[in-house]
Amino acid sequence: MHAGYKPSLVPSNPFSAGLFLLAEPDRAGLEALTALVDAGKLRVHVDRMFPLAEAAEAHRPGETGRTTGKLVLVP
Repeated sequence: MHAGYKPSLVPSNPFSAGLFLLAEPDRAGLEALTALVDAGKLRVHVDRMFPLAEAAEAHRPGETGRTTGKLVLVP
């Protein structure tokens, strides 16, 4: 990670205790996110998990905008 790189923190819903974390989708951004996960400073809320065979079905909840976390495909 290059020196001084910090992902951007953006306040989420004012009634929520969380923050959105925006990072560039490049090596430095991914390394910064990895460092936060390794340090226990970043947690990801998983809404639902789907088998890879149900990838098309997994898109539907995301398209409605009614998810409360990430949708995860598992092999």
